[in-house]
Amino acid sequence: MVSGVETMIIYGGRGPSGISADVFLLDVAGLTWMQGTSSPQIQARHSAVWTGTGMLAHGGGDGNVYLDILLFYDPVGDTWATLTPATSNVPTLRLGHEAVWTGTEMIVQGGVGTDGAGGLGGDGRTWYVHSLTGSTATWTPFTLTPTPPKNTGDLKAIWAPLENTMYRFWGDSKSGDLRTYLRP
Repeated sequence: MVSGVETMIIYGGRGPSGISADVFLLDVAGLTWMQGTSSPQIQARHSAVWTGTGMLAHGGGDGNVYLDILLFYDPVGDTWATLTPATSNVPTLRLGHEAVWTGTEMIVQGGVGTDGAGGLGGDGRTWYVHSLTGSTATWTPFTLTPTPPKNTGDLKAIWAPLENTMYRFWGDSKSGDLRTYLRP
């Protein structure tokens, strides 16, 4: 469908008609939109990263329940795959979390857990690494120094590959917090 180069992918989210599984692709060079094949799961407040060959989308909710789901979208073939990670070390269900792609791993952190208060069932300070090998996935917990504060959802993060560092910002109209974390 697309080459993946100079293409922006918009997936899911909440719109006027509810939560969506729609996929739209913008050819940045030509400024033209295409609609892709819808996801097998409606999803909002999830995280997504570009891996270099496709998009990984994790977690979020469907409007009724938190989702324990990991999807991979291939924009060239316009296909979806549901990845089934090993059941050990699976992150707590969450909405509004952030993810970055390091080049080999998806780092997921933060968000609002099923307790609704940002406590994530007690693991709000835990970071998770998702390493993708072929069609299998393994979650591995690790902690960074300094320890991230517990936070609510809607944080933003970027990965600085030359520094092996994640920059994370959380804020609202009254205050903000910018922190850096080195990947161990």
